[in-house]
Amino acid sequence: MISTTNPDYSNTPVSPARPSFGCVPREHNRAPRVTILTPFYNTGEVFHQTASSVMRQSFQEWEWIIVNDGSTHPEALRVLAGYRNSDPRIRIIEHGENRGPSAARNTGVREARSEYIAFVDSDDLLEPTAIEKWICFLESHPECSFVSGYSVGFGATEYLWSSGFHSGPEFLRQNMVNITSMIRTSVYRAVGGFDENIRRGLEDWEFWLRCAQNRYWGDTIPEYLNWYRRRKNHGDRWEHLDSNEQSRAASQEIRNRYAELQHSFPTVTYKPLEIYPRVQENTAFQNRLQKEKRRLLMILPWMTMGGADKFNLDLISQLKTLGWEITIATTLEGDNCWLPEFASMTPDIFILNHLLKVTDWPRFISYLIESRDIDNVLISNSDFAYSILPYLRARFPNLAFSDYCHMEEEYWKGGGYPRKAVEYQQLFDMNIVSSEHLKQWMVQRGAEADRISVCYTNIDSEVWKPLAESRRTIRRKYGIADDTPVILYAGRIHAQKQPKVFASTMLRLRDSGANFVALAAGDGPEFKWLQGFVREHRLQGHVRLLGALPNDKVKQLLQASDVFFLPSQMEGVSLAIYEAMASGVAIVGADVGGQIELVTSDCGILIQRSSEDVEIEIYASTLLKMLADPKKLRSMGEAGRRRIVEQFKLRDMGVRMHELLLQASDWNRSRPQPGVNRGVAQSTLSMSIDYTRIENLLRQVWQVYSWTQRNRTHLDLMFPGDKVPVIPAQTGLQQPSETGSLAKLQLMEDGIYNFFAHLPERALHAYLDDNIPRRSQLLGDIQVMRQRVLPSIARWQEQKSRVYIYGLGTHTQVLLGTCPALMPLVRGFIDKNAEEPFLGIPCVKPESINGDNADVIIYSSKRWEADMYANLAHLTTQEHVLMYSKPDEQPAAVPVHVAIPKPVVAGEVNYRYDDNLIYDMGVNKGEDTRFYLEKGFRVVGVEANPTIYRRLLHEFRDALNDGTFILLNVGVWKERGTLPFYANLDNDHWSSFSADHGCRHNTRFEVVNIPCITIQDLLAEYGVPRYMKIDLEGADKMIVNHLLDVSIKPKFISAEEYGVKALHDLHGAGYRAFKIVAQRDKTATIPPSPSKEGHYVYKTFTGYDSGLFGLELQGEWMSYEETVRHYTGAVRDTDGLYVGPEHEWYDIHAQL
Repeated sequence: MISTTNPDYSNTPVSPARPSFGCVPREHNRAPRVTILTPFYNTGEVFHQTASSVMRQSFQEWEWIIVNDGSTHPEALRVLAGYRNSDPRIRIIEHGENRGPSAARNTGVREARSEYIAFVDSDDLLEPTAIEKWICFLESHPECSFVSGYSVGFGATEYLWSSGFHSGPEFLRQNMVNITSMIRTSVYRAVGGFDENIRRGLEDWEFWLRCAQNRYWGDTIPEYLNWYRRRKNHGDRWEHLDSNEQSRAASQEIRNRYAELQHSFPTVTYKPLEIYPRVQENTAFQNRLQKEKRRLLMILPWMTMGGADKFNLDLISQLKTLGWEITIATTLEGDNCWLPEFASMTPDIFILNHLLKVTDWPRFISYLIESRDIDNVLISNSDFAYSILPYLRARFPNLAFSDYCHMEEEYWKGGGYPRKAVEYQQLFDMNIVSSEHLKQWMVQRGAEADRISVCYTNIDSEVWKPLAESRRTIRRKYGIADDTPVILYAGRIHAQKQPKVFASTMLRLRDSGANFVALAAGDGPEFKWLQGFVREHRLQGHVRLLGALPNDKVKQLLQASDVFFLPSQMEGVSLAIYEAMASGVAIVGADVGGQIELVTSDCGILIQRSSEDVEIEIYASTLLKMLADPKKLRSMGEAGRRRIVEQFKLRDMGVRMHELLLQASDWNRSRPQPGVNRGVAQSTLSMSIDYTRIENLLRQVWQVYSWTQRNRTHLDLMFPGDKVPVIPAQTGLQQPSETGSLAKLQLMEDGIYNFFAHLPERALHAYLDDNIPRRSQLLGDIQVMRQRVLPSIARWQEQKSRVYIYGLGTHTQVLLGTCPALMPLVRGFIDKNAEEPFLGIPCVKPESINGDNADVIIYSSKRWEADMYANLAHLTTQEHVLMYSKPDEQPAAVPVHVAIPKPVVAGEVNYRYDDNLIYDMGVNKGEDTRFYLEKGFRVVGVEANPTIYRRLLHEFRDALNDGTFILLNVGVWKERGTLPFYANLDNDHWSSFSADHGCRHNTRFEVVNIPCITIQDLLAEYGVPRYMKIDLEGADKMIVNHLLDVSIKPKFISAEEYGVKALHDLHGAGYRAFKIVAQRDKTATIPPSPSKEGHYVYKTFTGYDSGLFGLELQGEWMSYEETVRHYTGAVRDTDGLYVGPEHEWYDIHAQL
């Protein structure tokens, strides 16, 4: 499975570097459950790779129909001949002449003997579990007609493609998938197969749209399951795939053919789970595989970054060397950011919530046990696995079950997973724990000691070790002197790791005059608080916040450190402490869990838990003494390293776990636990499914509840005064009996989710996934709605006005929820696409509205304004209520505190270059300006947004007063004058002179008239800078083009990419060297030391600043031609279609 952060396009599914898993079927003559269908036409040696990826599939109950579509090349015929009698499941069907891929697929489907068709072209590749995941998905989701995964482009062009059937209406613009997918045979035949008249490409796009026209649609598994081979020129075989006029005409013809789908594109509507749902036990297929090695099924919560997950990775790597094959099933929703790391150890990985409804999880786990002939099951930190253990034990009484627990968690479910281990002990053959402390904790709560074994997690001392050269390099990188002690605090910045204790202890050290630098590596819910504390107490000189870093970077930090500081509330035995000791670093931490079993007094100091204030005092005193004695520090580090090498090697953990798993199997035979009654097992299975369903629902409710708690002081914005609002009956909310703030809060806590539950699914997701967790824009929306709509409701009631609401966007839902008195007046929702009633009120088309049936039309954002007037141009007398202020109602722009540059007179300009000057075109929050000033440059900043401008005047008052910073509240445009500026109230970065940019995504905005100057005016007044950063939404292209008219240009320049034309424009302006810099995550980017631009400044970059510039940019500068090739392969293709990673954006840097 490819990594999205560091993709290796050479490591294909058939690469020798990939891990293996025995996928040979026990029987070759079973009836096929899926037909793999491959058209073959003059394919050469690469077909062997396709065949290899098919033969390696974890699902083996297939038939493979290869349709030879009139191949004539001798090499192709020789390659194909090698498969004619190689496997009874492979059938080769001959076309006497070349009839095209559509005809080949239709021929293959006519011969198919199974319920499912998997399309695989003759040069493409499948991930090992692709077929199995597709068929399981369709079995679990009968509402779905077909399914695909994400796609990897490789070969001539390399990219990651995460669009798919879930993209829905985007298919009307272009084909969002390649052909590699699975479809129900019945659906294929129902729509008539592929159009055999289309022979030059795009036949698959036409097929998917025809399915949509017949109301069949599919979904996407969010994993990279297929590899699509890219040729240097697809147009040499498929003319419609080339970017020429013929291709564009063919594409437009398909769009025109299915134009009616613009109004009614189908979606897959999944049926909600019933209360106490029926759980099926039997699987639709067996897929019994041969076995040559022992096999372990690990049931885990997820594969994300953490100590428990790192142990799982280490365990798999060790067991592999001891002859095991590993299958993994995960049971909890998460980012699974370590999936590529786990996939580098075993291909047999199944993220259950990606594939199956929760009611199908138990039988799928049973299927894996039977299919793989599992020898042992190991459960770790999976609540769901514990809950279905009675069912699994009853079904597989002769299979050894064990669990592994890391630490007790007293605050959660009475002790966390170790508590579960105690409760379920009679269902396990063996419990395995990470420390003697945890074993005793379980025994004290009723567990049998002789069923519990201890296996320390240990560490690889050959990977984690001190390196003098690395120590020097990292210290130089961060500008730390060789004799300055370094304290490392690494882990998730979460309450468990006590970041407040860490920060306050560092403050005590600084105030005591200690010489030290503390590095904090990690991210989490408390990271922003930690940033604020460091700024507030001016700790930047001593504490550097590095954000989340990959393991190899943390390893380098340990090699540069002297003390590892971890004041945790609770731990088992921290993996980070293992790593620190192996790296020769002294330990200061908390005496919690089993840490005293690892950290002895000669290699570190552990402090007993107490109040925060007491802990801070003790930690500060302890660290001061250690920092004052470098010799003792070194001695402690060396002792810790020795202890790891002698007693806690990773290899020892692997051998120990191997022996314990074998012993569990032996105990299953010699010391069997009591059996489980099948009736009880079935009953607990139904309960566990319902429990999981309710818990998932409560997680969503909790997001709303948490939002309510965070905003409880703002409730009067929603419900002003003491009057509790009347809630529409449709929402099902209970009217509170009290008045006042408590009643309001109770209404929000008890009722808000119930209201959301009656919204369309898309609106519910918009709230839960976007608005509520990320920002409180809802409050501002409600305030504006009340100002605009509420004062008119009484008049509309009196006049018996017929009210319509234009659009069904998120703001519409907020409007109805916060203005309940409006509900009885609403006759309908005007929407071009919606067909079903919403809250019992009909949805109508714009053309059905006229002056005889509508009096008031409300549109909830600027996004709808142009659309409404375009579709309702026939209306002239209706009252239109805009929820956002119109331009003529806005205050005038804030007076500019710096004189606006004079206009340039042609032929009279004498530009001067200033090597110490930087232009920040689009200052926004000021992160970049602050960085440039700290590096010693003078800065000219341009910020058109008057609200931001006022804030910047205050934040940068010192630099403005001493003249190192000049700030202009102007726009930069193609000519001087005054223009309306769309100031986005929800996302400052989107504010722009362009309405498309400033009003995007249905967000709030206001319009302000702003004076504008030209780039020539600016350069003539303040000089030509060394570096010009351009981040002016909608104006980047215009400024780059106007540099053509400037005789002296900035040495370095950067602009947000706007297509390959950005490179053409910069090259035309005289720039000859380029770099393309990803902007989303720059946390691993550190300014070099010594500095190459101005003074050295330590800084951690985020997605809200522009990062390094000029000579400090990482990587090699590329020529224009090289950059164009790279850009069109990795960012946008020549047609401007985005091919880069999802949610990523890029800046283009250029040098003269």
